[in-house]
Amino acid sequence: MSQVIINNPNGKAQVCPKYESIEFTLNTGETDYDLASNQATFKAVVDNPQYVRISTTQNISIKFNATTNHAISLNANTSTEFDRQIFDNMYLSNSSGSGSTVRVYVK
Repeated sequence: MSQVIINNPNGKAQVCPKYESIEFTLNTGETDYDLASNQATFKAVVDNPQYVRISTTQNISIKFNATTNHAISLNANTSTEFDRQIFDNMYLSNSSGSGSTVRVYVK
């Protein structure tokens, strides 16, 4: 079992026993890339993720849970966190003109 030490809101370190870290290339022109279908390790350890951190080398967008939801833009070379959001899946799109290395960390 993978473990990582995190700081909780009261300032004390605690063990977070389950997390996943995924890295992949999101090709330019990709629309609504289904993370759960295309990345076998997504949700293999964490059944109901409530925190996600995404970093990307190009401007991309994501949607949580359904392709019909509004897209959230993520800027290149940044890391964006979403906390206390329960989600089943993510859909990613890349219209930047270049492939993007995407890193997803969930717990």
